[in-house]
Amino acid sequence: RPAPNAFTSLIEACAEVGRVDKAFDVHGFMKRVGVRPAATTYTALIDCCARARALERAMAVLQEMLHIGEQPDVNCFNMVIHICGEVGKVDFAFQMLDYMVSLQLPPNSHTFADLIETCLRAGDLRRALQVLYEMKSAGWAPSAATQDAVLVGCARSSEPLTSLVQLIEQQRVDGRALPPMTAVELIKALAGSCRHADAVELFGLLQIEQHATALSGQVLAEA
Repeated sequence: RPAPNAFTSLIEACAEVGRVDKAFDVHGFMKRVGVRPAATTYTALIDCCARARALERAMAVLQEMLHIGEQPDVNCFNMVIHICGEVGKVDFAFQMLDYMVSLQLPPNSHTFADLIETCLRAGDLRRALQVLYEMKSAGWAPSAATQDAVLVGCARSSEPLTSLVQLIEQQRVDGRALPPMTAVELIKALAGSCRHADAVELFGLLQIEQHATALSGQVLAEA
């Protein structure tokens, strides 16, 4: 009888080539021949669901794990939350957060980052900022990518320019100066949202005249 890790490797291969149906066929075959899936098997299966944006199937895997007494780890929940962001299920993503906390699984930096991304994809800046605050309060430092995503999300929202400037200043206070290319993306986002006056004002506020040539070519011409 093959060991569980042999089936796990096969499921991982299915994930790599986008064959979620085949991955579940392997999982079903394991059960039919009496091989109990390992925790890593379930993780691989949820990863396959995540790549296929198959939220219902991922939830079915979580429920099966709990049914047989195999508690999902934080990574499993993170992948489900990531799927929620891909399919626009913001409220369900927060339900997953509550669920994992009820299982005594504290969220990690990836959990918060996926929640922030989920909120930003849905245009829910206020909720994204709340998660960012909770992330910092829990002792996790947001990555540069997460911080940039929040800034760009603010630039694309209907929030006043002062809100964006406050976020930039808060990042500076936290020890992160605004990278020049992020400044370019912010001005592009403002201009792309028809906030041309705000784009010009931010250009002046950031005092990035040394990048004027690049900005003129990439942003101001588009505006």
